[in-house]
Amino acid sequence: MPAPAFHCIYGAANPMLRLIKDHIAAMSGIEHDDYNFSPFSEDGGLQKAWGLFSVSNSISSGQNNELDSLLAEINQELIA
Repeated sequence: MPAPAFHCIYGAANPMLRLIKDHIAAMSGIEHDDYNFSPFSEDGGLQKAWGLFSVSNSISSGQNNELDSLLAEINQELIA
């Protein structure tokens, strides 16, 4: 079974990943609401993040989004 094809390529997601890293370093976590504020809002906010982390899966017709699981995993690791 082939792996899901990520719609975000490394180069496209890299700026958003840097914003996430910087935010976590300053705030010790990240939530959906954080995307409504600078610097995320200046770079497309939550809608752009959802678009960058969408996954096309041939098994389920349509797209899934990995942003929620990514944020949950990041926050879980921070408190572990």
